[in-house]
Amino acid sequence: MKLRLILLIVLMQIFFVSCDNDSKIDEEKFISFYADMSLAADTIGFDTESLKSIRLKLHEKYGTNEKMFNNTLKYFHDDPKRWDTFFTKVMDKLESERKLISSTP
Repeated sequence: MKLRLILLIVLMQIFFVSCDNDSKIDEEKFISFYADMSLAADTIGFDTESLKSIRLKLHEKYGTNEKMFNNTLKYFHDDPKRWDTFFTKVMDKLESERKLISSTP
């Protein structure tokens, strides 16, 4: 009986840890998501309804949801160094896409 209780506790811990990991977006995917969202904001301005619609389309594209987005954003915002590194990667991605577009005939 004691072994079953220990096994149940271990399984519950694994379940909760895996659920927590599922609630954040993978960093590389989030960099692409955020870069796409930044391009959209730059293109359409900061119309809240339009941005919300675009974000929903991006969730479909990347297989994410709003909870995951908010959890991931909070994860990066909570640590200024982590945010700075993340934002630099987003800017690098945008710059590389810009160069790719400008080099295409």
